[in-house]
Amino acid sequence: MAQSYVVLPEPHRLTILDGSEWLLVKKRLTAGEARRAFGRQVKRMAAGEVTEIDPLQVGLSTIVEYLLDWSLVDPSGKPLLIRDRPVKEKEAMLEGLELDIFNAIWSAIQEHEAAMAAERDAEKKTRYGESVSVPISGSVE
Repeated sequence: MAQSYVVLPEPHRLTILDGSEWLLVKKRLTAGEARRAFGRQVKRMAAGEVTEIDPLQVGLSTIVEYLLDWSLVDPSGKPLLIRDRPVKEKEAMLEGLELDIFNAIWSAIQEHEAAMAAERDAEKKTRYGESVSVPISGSVE
């Protein structure tokens, strides 16, 4: 069977705030989603120059690409509808949160990214086996 390199849109549920709230995120980002997240973080990038990052986009752009839905509500108890919203609306909702909640979301997504990277590494090892060093030439006696 041929190896597929296409990322399927798999949702994954994360809990935050000791399990009292949840996030529905993409299990993995596509190349385009990851590039968009990075692109929104960069203010300026030119060959031979230091890349300038937009500190207001660090974290925010990655959260926006991963986040599908959540259990958060507004002060009156109505759900904050984020599913299928445009990027700018998602950003505005995230920026309107308390800093602790924003940081909890960002931490959960960072942990999720790390777990997915570890899962991919484990899949590669099982698929291709451990790499074994083979001596180039026999020992000289």
